[in-house]
Amino acid sequence: MARPKEPLISKREVVAAALELIDAEGLEALSTRRLASILNVSGPALYHHFAGKDEIVAGAVALALDDVRVPAASGGDWREWLFRSAQLFRNGLLAHPNLFPAIVDGPLPRIGVARIERAIRRLNEFGVPGHAALAIIDALEAFAIGSALFETAGGRIDDATPTEEHPALTDALRHLTLTPAEQFDVGCRAMIDALAATFWLGPAASPRSTSTKRR
Repeated sequence: MARPKEPLISKREVVAAALELIDAEGLEALSTRRLASILNVSGPALYHHFAGKDEIVAGAVALALDDVRVPAASGGDWREWLFRSAQLFRNGLLAHPNLFPAIVDGPLPRIGVARIERAIRRLNEFGVPGHAALAIIDALEAFAIGSALFETAGGRIDDATPTEEHPALTDALRHLTLTPAEQFDVGCRAMIDALAATFWLGPAASPRSTSTKRR
């Protein structure tokens, strides 16, 4: 389909409207015809920026996650900063549960690229080398995606499991007091510590000390 010579609407307007529709009604409600109607333009206007629906969905996912801003520095403790960043990412995922099918099945390396770029740069300022920063961010984001997906699916195993069939599980559930968010926090801190040890990173580094070599 031919694209108009001049854009009638911006790319961000399109993906913002798509994200709003997905949040309200789910991925199945999104179509280029429906989106064009919401934006009060003809269908071809959308094709100035996108080849089709899949690209619009990818744009909506990127917008949702790019809007999860990298937090400001927390003193000189890069681990605490990274922990807070992971919390914000998970909260951002939970704010858009209807996007999970696209996130799980989509091109994860391209999701939230601008936000990942900001995070790596911030960790570089703390003295964390790029390769270590990327590995840590990748692991934490995979954990956050799994945690958020698990919570939207029910949060934990159904505690109505018959006692006579699963007594050990029933007893464990009876004594489990941590919420899904608290379980994520505990696991996240443990992962950060383990990954820091893997890359020989200290517990803290001064921001903007990128010239410091770490081993």
